[in-house]
Order: sequence, then C-alpha cells, then structure tokens
Amino acid sequence: MYGEKLSSLMNYYGAANEEEILTGILKTKEMYLQRDNRRYGDMKDRITLSVKDLQREAMGWFDKSCGDEQERKKPASAW
Repeated sequence: MYGEKLSSLMNYYGAANEEEILTGILKTKEMYLQRDNRRYGDMKDRITLSVKDLQREAMGWFDKSCGDEQERKKPASAW
C-alpha cells in the first residue's frame, strides 16, 4: 500500500524517481520554478508534507498490525 501511494504522489507531482519525491526537489521543474522562489518553496513544502503524511499513515498501519512487543520487532527491521 505504501508503494502504491508513493507512486501515486510521484505521478501527481511529476517526480521522476523516489529521491525527487522524498526531498521535494523536482529536477524537471527546477529551472522553471527557481525564477519564482516563493512558488518553488511552496511546492517543495507541499511535496514533503504529503510524503510525511504518507509515512505517518504507514506507521499507523504498522502499529495496528503488531500486537505485543515481540511481534513488533519482526517487521521493524523491514520498515
């Protein structure tokens, strides 16, 4: 589910790879947006906020799926 939602965010914002969506720096739009620093900063903030919300949501899935402390240790390394 995380991968699908991350791919959806990448498509929405036009990110070419995971690095761009996680940092909020889109190489394809960088030159265009740098002319207007405010718009560039706003877009970067929106992207990073969207990714953080997704990560928070995924942690919620993780917490709900784990019962006791021993069960939480198993998928923690995968996360």
